Amino acid sequence: TCESAAQLRQNGKVVPVGSTLKRMGSIHLKKGVQESHFE
Repeated sequence: TCESAAQLRQNGKVVPVGSTLKRMGSIHLKKGVQESHFE
């Protein structure tokens, strides 16, 4: 996203926001991704 690009440009890394992590987690659950690092 645009925010990620701005963070990468400023900090040299992207720090996901809590809401982004929750959204990604819900997508993984919907798609059935259940690897050890998601548990």
